[in-house]
Amino acid sequence: MLVFNIVDGGSGFGGSTYEKWSSGCLVKLDREEQAPEIRERSGVFDTGSALHGYMEMYFRVGNVDRLDIRLPDGSPLQEDQHDQAWRLFEAFLADPVRSFFDSGRVLGIEEQLEGKPVDDAFGVSPITGRTDLRIWLPAWTAADGTEYEEGIYLVDWKSCSSWASDPAADRADYGYKSYATARIRYCKMSNVLGLGPVKGMIYVQFKKLVKTCQVRMLDPVPFTEFEFLAYKRYLEYCIDRRDNYPREFLLSQCFYCKFNNSCSKGVVI
Repeated sequence: MLVFNIVDGGSGFGGSTYEKWSSGCLVKLDREEQAPEIRERSGVFDTGSALHGYMEMYFRVGNVDRLDIRLPDGSPLQEDQHDQAWRLFEAFLADPVRSFFDSGRVLGIEEQLEGKPVDDAFGVSPITGRTDLRIWLPAWTAADGTEYEEGIYLVDWKSCSSWASDPAADRADYGYKSYATARIRYCKMSNVLGLGPVKGMIYVQFKKLVKTCQVRMLDPVPFTEFEFLAYKRYLEYCIDRRDNYPREFLLSQCFYCKFNNSCSKGVVI
């Protein structure tokens, strides 16, 4: 049986000593760059981490069997959390979305991105996140008739308790609201590192709180250089105001964020 280790702040193949921009809080304080804090592991995310383990092993070695999933202290993952992750993975295996991704060419799995998205003069802390999957996909036509070009896409696996009845609503939320800045940084940094050109990002949702777990792929959110330049101007604005930056993240995530008092209300420091 393959062993997958959940590591603090990252996948089974590593982790970050920085508070990662890729999840939870999307804000960095200047002092964090000089004295990065180790991110504490939270059991809330163990099921999601286990699901990522299954998806990683599937695309890395073609594994479709149950894993031996271990926590950072070496103990096994709680049985109910493991069972839920396994059911989510089984839903992926049985869903047509599996064959869609199987038709592509995997270029990278759990790739670590190290660097800064814009010029150092802005004082932005480095990205230390991971992209779940980088894949070349052939051209396809979505259910609404939209045609998408062949090319490289970043894929993000998202386990959630519910989703909107209209996929377009969740696409807007994941693509342009709650994960907008992360998507912009990841697409841009991948291109800067020679991993592109990236056409955009695809979010795949795994719905947990149902008798039979469900999977849904959201149509890609494209990436454009114009969008990145707008983001760069936003950072300049934040620096001029001496704000924490960036602040346009999903406020419901602030419950888990150690900067929630100084950032979610836009307090100037």
